[in-house]
Amino acid sequence: MASGSFKAIIESFFQRNGGMDRLKGGLAVYYWPRVAGREIANKVTAVRFADGYIYLQTDNAALAHQISLLNLDIIKKYRQILGSNIIKGIKIKIGSIQLKRDQKKECTPELKMNSEDENRIAQCGQSIEDPVLAAKFTDLMKKHYLYKRRMETNGANKCRACGTFIETDFEYCPCCERLVTAEKKEYLNYLNRNENKLQ
Repeated sequence: MASGSFKAIIESFFQRNGGMDRLKGGLAVYYWPRVAGREIANKVTAVRFADGYIYLQTDNAALAHQISLLNLDIIKKYRQILGSNIIKGIKIKIGSIQLKRDQKKECTPELKMNSEDENRIAQCGQSIEDPVLAAKFTDLMKKHYLYKRRMETNGANKCRACGTFIETDFEYCPCCERLVTAEKKEYLNYLNRNENKLQ
């Protein structure tokens, strides 16, 4: 497999799954220790990123209150790292995150990949010369396929615009939601500007 086709696979993967904005949003969880500092990051966990918000969790109510007061500083630090249009805000929840993880393991059935997916991933991995990068890419793709299978098994929705798996509460993924909202605003602005002509 040529390196050009590998590049095409990566680009297509990110386009189908919400593009670079979504990738940067996912990095918000990764960068949490850098933004918060190790001391706070050891007590407050970044759980996930969704719809422009990074979700945090801690079992310390006083610390949760402190973090909410530092909301603007945290967003400012994230914007320096990820850019200005990725993080809209933070949401913090008080509770033990370890308990939730243990409960999730108990009720989630073990999922396995089919041989076709495994072969596809192996072919892509073999096209990468750097063995460390190849191993990381292979791991990422396996996690993606298993996530997709888990979402299918749990009856998740697909984004009405791009087909990405999303939680059942939503119709669009965060990226398509932004596009749809922008289109609605543009249409309403058009109607307001041309109100007299349309009557």
